[in-house]
Amino acid sequence: MAYIHATAILLRQRGVLLRGRSGAGKSTLALGLMESAWQLGEFAALIGDDRVDVRAVHGRLIVTGHPAIYGQIERRGMGIETVPAVRAGVMRLVVDISAPENEQRRLPEACALETRIETVLLPRMSVLETGAASDHVIHIRAFLARMERDLRL
Repeated sequence: MAYIHATAILLRQRGVLLRGRSGAGKSTLALGLMESAWQLGEFAALIGDDRVDVRAVHGRLIVTGHPAIYGQIERRGMGIETVPAVRAGVMRLVVDISAPENEQRRLPEACALETRIETVLLPRMSVLETGAASDHVIHIRAFLARMERDLRL
C-alpha cells in the first residue's frame, strides 16, 4: 500500500484528490464540495480523509481510504463527523492546495495542468490555501463540468 497525505471524494462518478500540507484546508474543501453536490441532489461521498492509499490499476488511479477512519472527516473547529462514504474511487482530478508563498500563476503553463501519480497522468488544478473554500468549490465544479463537456464532444 502507498498511503499519501491527501483527502479523496467522489462527486457523482468523478474522483477528486485534494493534496496539501497539514492544515491547508483539504477537509474543509472536501466538505464544501460534497455539501454543494448534496444541495443539488447529486451523489457525493468521502473516500478518505487525511490519509489515502493510491494505486495505478490498468491506467487508472484508484484511491481507497484508511479503514480505521472510514466515513470520518474533520470539520475544523467542530471535531470529527461521519459522512456518506465509499470504499474506493477512480480519480479524475487532482487539486493541490498551496501556500501563499507558492502563489499561482494567473495563466499556468501546460505542464502545471497535469500531474503524474504512480504511473497515471491526471488533470491538475491549484488553489491557494488562503482563498475562500466557497470560491474553490465553484472553480472545481466548473473545471469538472468542462472536463465532462469536453469528453462528450
